[in-house]
Amino acid sequence: MTLPVHLPDDAYLLKLGTFSYAIAALEGTILFDLPRLVLALPDPPQQLTAEDLAPLTLFQLGQALQGKAKRISNSTIREYVNGAGHALCLIGGTRNAIAHSRPASLDDVPRLYRWNLAKGEYFWIDDAYIDKALDNLAKAITKVNELRAAPEVHRLLFGPEPV
Repeated sequence: MTLPVHLPDDAYLLKLGTFSYAIAALEGTILFDLPRLVLALPDPPQQLTAEDLAPLTLFQLGQALQGKAKRISNSTIREYVNGAGHALCLIGGTRNAIAHSRPASLDDVPRLYRWNLAKGEYFWIDDAYIDKALDNLAKAITKVNELRAAPEVHRLLFGPEPV
């Protein structure tokens, strides 16, 4: 399909697409983990369900998880919920910068430009910016995967290990 717009090169678009998909995958993983983890809590915090949290922005979701983690008595689940929230907060601003940027030309090459008058943010979403964003996202995903691998969390998410 051909769009009537001057698009950046395929490599740039692939990086943007990879970032967007991986962010959605991380957020989805966390949201879909919560119901199984909440079932194990004798006293789960209110509104710690995917249905309650899904409408939130990525950064709001991260903040909500960190706030709710303080009220979780099980230390392993508390660490997962807090760590997942922290990971989302770390990448939330970058996600917003990319998602709310606009096409422009940098040396006659189409690129995105972050132009947020309210915050006074003005910068290019160039290859270096996206590469750093992808590196930070990889670290956030790795952290959440490490938290998911904790024996108690893993058992709650995936069932007992086969013998």
